[in-house]
Amino acid sequence: LAAASSRCRAWHIARCVATGVPATRSAAVSSVSPERSSFCSPPACEAAGEVGLTDPSRIRRVELRTPAMPYIDRPRPDTGLDGKFSWQYPAAVALLDGEVGPASFTDARRFSGDIVDILDRIVLIGDAAISGRMDRMHVAIMVELDDATCITRRCDAPVGSWSRPVPPDRLVRA
Repeated sequence: LAAASSRCRAWHIARCVATGVPATRSAAVSSVSPERSSFCSPPACEAAGEVGLTDPSRIRRVELRTPAMPYIDRPRPDTGLDGKFSWQYPAAVALLDGEVGPASFTDARRFSGDIVDILDRIVLIGDAAISGRMDRMHVAIMVELDDATCITRRCDAPVGSWSRPVPPDRLVRA
């Protein structure tokens, strides 16, 4: 697997160089690693994770406003791994679990009752006014609760992006 991942990273970087697209290590790793979501979903995960619900059963409706990228508008991924390439799925996991990790992309998690239920309540709004460039992108989430309270959050850059480095106290030495 490590050799395959290395080959995939090399191919990804070569493709990026050939097309003029910046090839960051995080983008290359996320493209082949089952524990990482796609390059666009970290802002959605972070915005959703910052909602901080103590009782997700109170969620009536979720509105996720993203750049218009129809190829990752996948409200009901076919598998857990397919959830990596969805705006909605990682946001749903972050809302329910507070974080997204390797176990988030298993079929067991994808088809669990709470995920199936919340995916039906997420409305994706692909907004052409939001840039699709990673350095200009943002994602906003609005969570409406059963008492009509609305919680909104916006992520302009997830932790770990070049404009928002991981703070030293959150780094873990392997």
